[in-house]
Amino acid sequence: MFEDLPKPKRRNPMNQQAMILWGAVVLVALPAAYMYWRHTNETAARETVQVITEALAKYHEKHNGYPDKLERLKGSESDRPSETAPPERARLLPTWQAKDLVETGGYRYRYQSTKRVRRWAATVQLTVAYRITAEPANFFIGRLFLATDEGGEIVEAYSAEELKDLTTRRQLQITTRPAEEETEGEDEKAKE
Repeated sequence: MFEDLPKPKRRNPMNQQAMILWGAVVLVALPAAYMYWRHTNETAARETVQVITEALAKYHEKHNGYPDKLERLKGSESDRPSETAPPERARLLPTWQAKDLVETGGYRYRYQSTKRVRRWAATVQLTVAYRITAEPANFFIGRLFLATDEGGEIVEAYSAEELKDLTTRRQLQITTRPAEEETEGEDEKAKE
């Protein structure tokens, strides 16, 4: 009765070793590939924030203020030069990137104009300050949160709360620095 059943084949020990070796390679390669992918996402986010900041600095040079909406910078893919562009369409950023809220490469970028003033450049209400934030769409995409303002310095943190704390401290340093310089100048005048 059992004589008719085929005998189980012995596995080749070389196949088992090869499978273990390939398993080890996969266990090492997957986390390394993931870390590399996440690092490239974070680097791309840093570069995107830098590009937007540079475009806003050019806009400020030309119009003596920042736009109320980032859409005002769209149109860089146009053949016409940005030097002759009106403030409503400054042609400094690609259209897909010139939005107040945009998600690309796994990061969400937000532009907020702050401290509005009653100064206009044609039909654009200008502001004296802005804030750009970049946050990962989810934890697997990246873990780095970025922010910058009209000062141009990019602040990095590993949580939204830490980023808010760092930018708040930075704003306090910026607002107290001119007051300290003024009091130092007054002290020197009083000594004379």
